[in-house]
Amino acid sequence: MISKLLIINNIAWRNKMKTKIISLILISFLSLSLFATLQIQSTQAILPLEEVFSLKEYKLRSSYNPQYTFSKSGNNLRMYSTKDSLGCAYAYIHMNKNDLNGNKLRITWRWYLDYSNTQYTLGELYVVNNLHNRKLDNAEFRTAADVEHPIADYTNILACSLTETCNGGWITTRTNTSPVLNLNGWDSYVTVIIKSVDPWIANTVELEVSSLQILDSNNNVLKTYNFNGKIWMETTGTTTDYGQIRDPTSTLYGTEHYPEEWKYYGLDFVYNEFYLSQQVSSSVTSLFAGTSKYSALSNSFGTNTNNAVVHYYV
Repeated sequence: MISKLLIINNIAWRNKMKTKIISLILISFLSLSLFATLQIQSTQAILPLEEVFSLKEYKLRSSYNPQYTFSKSGNNLRMYSTKDSLGCAYAYIHMNKNDLNGNKLRITWRWYLDYSNTQYTLGELYVVNNLHNRKLDNAEFRTAADVEHPIADYTNILACSLTETCNGGWITTRTNTSPVLNLNGWDSYVTVIIKSVDPWIANTVELEVSSLQILDSNNNVLKTYNFNGKIWMETTGTTTDYGQIRDPTSTLYGTEHYPEEWKYYGLDFVYNEFYLSQQVSSSVTSLFAGTSKYSALSNSFGTNTNNAVVHYYV
């Protein structure tokens, strides 16, 4: 009888301890999950995607097609147009107007043209009073009447231009600085556009951009934008190709837009996708980007890895 009681008590004690252990594990897991969630949400709340450059091919003339490709040379961005192409290509980024108003822009760049002894302007830097969306081919990127609608349809400033006499190859790298920008009366957020133009179908054109900087009125560097990320093309093989240059994202859907743009896109509630957890993204990059199995990460724009798909969503 005593033996049976001892066995029953032992079983009851073990069940009680098992329940406590499970409870402790569950509490620990929930605490860690909550902590991680709070950390991610905190990071997301202070890191808008202002580091993201959108890439866009633009059909300028109704009678001619562009044939642009986007690539990297080291940490430089290149926009290349074939001999049979005529049109434009843009690399653009959204910026807070207050970061630019009363300041300057400085850009380091060069261009290639397989022609000689003629002066051309094949690179331009604009500030445009609109939040461009690379997917809107029937709006800001529409083709009509041979007008460059992404720029001409909006209040804009030509901040810098790259005009040189071509020599049959690459011109010397130049650094151009804009005058002080006056954006008084503009919207809260603007689009800064780096433009490559191919003006004739008989020549090959390429624009290479090394960096874009914001300077104060005394030429002190306030911010430097480099092109260290990977190129993710969402659409290719058309006359309106588009994509982005950025590190792999940990958000549910890739976008460079700010919460202030909700109404612009008909949204009326908060999407966490508007923010990037840079810490998580950098961690994922370091884990996979250098391996042979995952030469590139899956991202929100439909670009997959060569050998497998890596989904890393927060």
